[in-house]
Amino acid sequence: MATVAAKPVQASERLQVIDVLRGFALIGMIVVHFYYESNYSVAGINGVVSKGIELFVDSRFYTLFAILFGVGFALQLKKSGNTERSFVSRYLRRLLILFAFGIIIEIAVGYNILVRYALCGVPLLLIMKWPTKAVIALALVCAMIVPVYKTTLGTVNSIVSGQESAKLYNDQQRGKMQNFWKENHVRIAQASSTTSYTTAMSIRTESFIKFFSDRERLLLDYTWTFSLFLIGLLSVRAGVFEHIRQRRKLITGFMVFGLLSWMVATWLLPFLEPSTEYQYPNVSYPTELLISYLNYGFMFFRMEWLTFAYAGVILMLSMRPNLFKRLIYFSWAGRMALTNYIIQVALVSLLFNNYAFGFADIEPVFALVYALLLFTGMVIFSRWWLSRYRFGPVEWLWRSATYLRLQPLQNDATRVSDHVDILPEPIEIAPVASGKASTTK
Repeated sequence: MATVAAKPVQASERLQVIDVLRGFALIGMIVVHFYYESNYSVAGINGVVSKGIELFVDSRFYTLFAILFGVGFALQLKKSGNTERSFVSRYLRRLLILFAFGIIIEIAVGYNILVRYALCGVPLLLIMKWPTKAVIALALVCAMIVPVYKTTLGTVNSIVSGQESAKLYNDQQRGKMQNFWKENHVRIAQASSTTSYTTAMSIRTESFIKFFSDRERLLLDYTWTFSLFLIGLLSVRAGVFEHIRQRRKLITGFMVFGLLSWMVATWLLPFLEPSTEYQYPNVSYPTELLISYLNYGFMFFRMEWLTFAYAGVILMLSMRPNLFKRLIYFSWAGRMALTNYIIQVALVSLLFNNYAFGFADIEPVFALVYALLLFTGMVIFSRWWLSRYRFGPVEWLWRSATYLRLQPLQNDATRVSDHVDILPEPIEIAPVASGKASTTK
């Protein structure tokens, strides 16, 4: 069989709904990043904005980015995996370059999500030919990795060493994890408060190394992210992006699940704390652990799943061209999401760290306004750039390094395409950090 020459997908081959989703995820993460630099005021309008961001924005858009990364992998595999012998080496090279970008960004400005995405992309190669049912099972286990891992480990330790020793070990590990995040928070604060940029980079390098030295934390964090990649992979197998009309029931089902899961995790599970009668030694140690996680829905019900409802709305709108064309602004920013991501985290770092401008904490309402203004600027910049060039500057660099040759950059088109009916494209994801200060920097 003749092999097909590897080349990037052109603008005319893009699936615009995915660009819109990427742009939508980008604006959410910009809001979160600015909010994390605010003073978390709970009074008046600031309290309303804070609560709104925590309920509807925080962590939802990181989840969407990770799912889209899985979508990108699946579309690349669908286009090239079965015809190109060089697909695996090119894909790994692509992740290696993303990993390098991630290290630079983490040490330079303090955001680590690109490293996480690059590493979590590697195991996808091992399951790319698995049957769909097996991938679904793996995704469920990975999504609930903390309770699955902890209860399994607790049961094994109870059998081997006894209940008392197993509980003591679990308490020690919990304390170790809490100390890890406290120390990480201190390092973040030190990097932000120092007036020396070289000192800040040294602290971030130390933090990067220490994180990778904690194997259990690494396993749990990265496995959860990997579950989101698997959801993206499954959505492509189900034809969610290519056959939206035929998959309306599936999309609607996930929208309903996402909304209900968010409601349960937000307003029900926090009030189901187990009473003392279900704690050790009143019950056996593994039983105590299992009851504790069951009271939290075994982490199956999550606030993060609200992103299914968000994505579903956009997918449904894509079936109505007159409405969907109004989302073209998100598409422009989404096509350059990696470039725009790097711009915004660098800008946040410059604005709020003492080695640069060192602005004091802002009020949440201004954090929201500044984030929206920044995204508007990115839309304008992306529209201008894409009217002249095929890819964003960082996307072009990533593609050129991936294919080991400079890609043509100049755009022959006179304007950015506004067409909706276009074919799928391997996605250049712009992953963004999520979580409070202790997890985002």
